[in-house]
Amino acid sequence: MSSRHRLVPAVLALGTAASMITSAAQALPVQPSQPQPARSAKATAAINAVKNPKVVWRRCAPGLQCGNLVVPLDYADMDKGTITLPVSRRPADQPKRRIGSLFTNPGGPGGASNQTVTFFANSLGRDVRARFDIVGVAPRGMDGEALAECTGDVADAGSASMPLTYPLNPAEVEQVFAQNTMIQKACKEKGAEILSHMSTADVARDMDLARRALGDKKITYHGVSYGSYLGATYAAMYPKNVRALVVDGVLDPVEWATGRGKQGGAVPVTERIGSGHGVAGAFEALLAECERVGTAACPEAGSVRSDWHTIQRILAAGPVDLGQGYALREDDVIGMMTGVLYSHEESALVPSVLHDMAVELTALSTVNRVNAASSPAARKVQATKKATAQQKARGVAREMERLAERAAKSVPAGTVDDDRAVHRGPVLDPTGETTPEPAPDPTEIPSEPAQPPVYGVGFHAVLCGDSVNPSSRAAWVAANDRVREQDGGFGQLWLWSSSLCAGWPVKASGVYRGSFGKPTSAPVLVMTTDHDPATPMSGAVAYRKTLKTSRLVTVKGAWAHSTLDISACSDKIRNSYLLTGKAPAKDVVCKPDHALFTQLG
Repeated sequence: MSSRHRLVPAVLALGTAASMITSAAQALPVQPSQPQPARSAKATAAINAVKNPKVVWRRCAPGLQCGNLVVPLDYADMDKGTITLPVSRRPADQPKRRIGSLFTNPGGPGGASNQTVTFFANSLGRDVRARFDIVGVAPRGMDGEALAECTGDVADAGSASMPLTYPLNPAEVEQVFAQNTMIQKACKEKGAEILSHMSTADVARDMDLARRALGDKKITYHGVSYGSYLGATYAAMYPKNVRALVVDGVLDPVEWATGRGKQGGAVPVTERIGSGHGVAGAFEALLAECERVGTAACPEAGSVRSDWHTIQRILAAGPVDLGQGYALREDDVIGMMTGVLYSHEESALVPSVLHDMAVELTALSTVNRVNAASSPAARKVQATKKATAQQKARGVAREMERLAERAAKSVPAGTVDDDRAVHRGPVLDPTGETTPEPAPDPTEIPSEPAQPPVYGVGFHAVLCGDSVNPSSRAAWVAANDRVREQDGGFGQLWLWSSSLCAGWPVKASGVYRGSFGKPTSAPVLVMTTDHDPATPMSGAVAYRKTLKTSRLVTVKGAWAHSTLDISACSDKIRNSYLLTGKAPAKDVVCKPDHALFTQLG
């Protein structure tokens, strides 16, 4: 790999994480396809025997209280001790009319629920804030005393950088394979004890213990993205404890856990859940919508598709030198475009930024054709033109980054960096100037010894523990061809985020993998947009069919990862359900408050 820096977008959470692909070497054993019944029964009996814990609250921010919840490390083996989970809550504005606690989860896996309470309080609105304490319990391993970390060898410190969103060629596949082998070795030899106890089922057990600690007879819950899988798992494990449970931006829980039929042993989880197909479909629908409304509402309607093809063609030839030590790759643009589609508002700007990118990359390609036989004066003029073209292209790339960053704020987990603590390279700063890394002085003696890399593996500890996956790393290489053909780079971006699961050396205890169709004591509210780039509408539809005691609310004509704050219609239905516990009598279709593109003039 060149040492050249790259513009690297934030990487998605379900999130997903950047790909660090596993090696073609021998695969380590993976977890069985079904939980161990005896252990699950023992864990259930054990949690019932646990006394209700107490949470001592303290003021930690304006309007916010913080505390700690002590839970068993292993619900099936109390002798292993306890861990402490941070908890936050925003007390109800009208305590005399308080209904109870509203538990929330922002997604991930890895979103620290205790840190997103204010987001949910603001998004869910005044009526909900008035009647509920908004509560967030940190998922185990993500915050607090027991973190999901693995410590590598000092010798690996210099090779712990892998700035790839997904691999573009066989050499990069092998490069990321080596990275995954290194991380797996670190987790096998020096992985935190918590890694074996981070399944979604254990998080659901923690949440039920928190429900008891806060005095709620039944749970009221709102989970987004991966938080929908936590909600589905809780509903399946504690079907009689549901008062009102909302899942928004919904994963198909069957596909996440095992797949259907014999999928689990052959198809990687991040291909099964269909996120790559979802974002590719959302992107295509956006281009088609721009063309449909015409230039009065979308000025780039006549060129948006050719602009995208131009960008693809130029980047397919290889990374584009943007000057000042930066380069732009196909996977950078795919990652940023995926991130932008998380927000309905930011998605409307996609045609404009694609047009600008196509123009500047075309101009840069033209000036790059330097005639070696030209005179020195001509080459100097050409160099000046190239520097100008590079500067303009960097500006467009920065704008694309900004769109993705703004879109991240529309959902609580948003887009996050890879959950492993690896250096992904610098990005351009907000002023438009670069901050190059100083060249090392070979004569300088280091003042401190090299430190071993520490990998934060929370995303994969949950994903790989929850889901059944192929044992062969070659399965991801084979899947790469399938998703590339079907969904282009969008499919590859999502596919490779699970590659670490082939050979994942940690066996999760207390896993729950179904059934997800057990009737619940109150209907579950399933919510989705029809152009969700991370958890496609197909996941919500599948869960609605799986769980008969559910209702589906679809916001049609919306490009967003969750229905929060985009439709007064869906907001009203959700909040009425949370306040009364009564779901709609039948499935409902809403519209967003604003069309994607607005008529100009």
